[in-house]
Amino acid sequence: MKRDMDLIRELLLKLEALPPGIFRLRAGDAEIQIDGHSPEDVFYQLGLVKDDSLIHSTGSGRMGSIEFGGLTPAGHELLDSIRLRSPRGDGQDAQPHSPTITMKSARSEQDIERGIARLQERIDALKAFDFQVLKDGTMPELTALSAAIADTLERCFGKDTSAYQRYKSATALRPVQQKSYGNELNLRQEARENFERSAALLQDAQRALREDLEEANHAASQPVMTSAPLSRRVFVVYGHDDGAREAVARFLEKIGFEAIILHEQASRNRTVIEKIEAYHDVGFAVVLLTPDDEGCVKGGQPEPRARQNVLLELGYFMGRLGRGNVCALKRGEVEIPSDFAGVVWVAMDAGNGWKLTLGQELQAAGHEVEWNKVMRP
Repeated sequence: MKRDMDLIRELLLKLEALPPGIFRLRAGDAEIQIDGHSPEDVFYQLGLVKDDSLIHSTGSGRMGSIEFGGLTPAGHELLDSIRLRSPRGDGQDAQPHSPTITMKSARSEQDIERGIARLQERIDALKAFDFQVLKDGTMPELTALSAAIADTLERCFGKDTSAYQRYKSATALRPVQQKSYGNELNLRQEARENFERSAALLQDAQRALREDLEEANHAASQPVMTSAPLSRRVFVVYGHDDGAREAVARFLEKIGFEAIILHEQASRNRTVIEKIEAYHDVGFAVVLLTPDDEGCVKGGQPEPRARQNVLLELGYFMGRLGRGNVCALKRGEVEIPSDFAGVVWVAMDAGNGWKLTLGQELQAAGHEVEWNKVMRP
């Protein structure tokens, strides 16, 4: 026979669904019956799963049965990868499923620390166990300890989570090998091996929780970034057209913004660019492009253009605030440098159309605009 990955997938899903404990599985057992496959085929694939160390199992399996004590971490990883590749996420293409919950669910740091401590209590109990008390029969001591481990795992990770499934075989403490019954030495030896395996799984569960705790501590140490409210201060860049400057400034103040006019601010022996840089908290800039200068290429015909300092400040605010937070108002015929393509140009007409457009640009930049004041004469 050949390895059948589809059958192995279904078999692993069957095994994962079994309750905690150790099972002696034989061909034809109800626990591993899979529709469309003979008992012999299923049992052969179970042997391959055992050989690949995908399940916890001891013994050779030559007596017509295979011991199953839960999936190993490798078995869980294979099953998880199958789920990720499956269109429905459960390893099967057509059947409904319940979503797999991982151990990364929301838990407080205190809950994680308490879980680590509880797991340590179970590990200590395993290490302190007196195997001399074990004799053939019901062995209530093992039943009680298995139940305590199952309860701790459920408290730490939640039932039916992938983490719980990964570690639930730690509850399998009872000896199952035939040679262990009727021989107390063999019984205790197998129990010791089960206890060692259980303690190793619980220690790995602690490791996983400590990693979660480190991530929680790291997240808690990060500063909470809250977005500051947008500044209502608007820088007005202007040339020699005092009328345009005053019209824009008074309009901004009317709709609830603070207009920053450079010549109205204290100088403090600073250069112009230093004064501009001092207003680092402005959230928007309005640039007035008015025909205050003339210029042309060498030998050409002079044409109206904005003052050079206005163009410099336009570029400055484009870089500092972003193009979406700069609006240029153009009055008359003004040469526009091609490098400033992409900035909104608004014609500053004699009417109020420019006010409506400027209000729209402010709103598009995220500012609240009182439109009843915009439209008011």
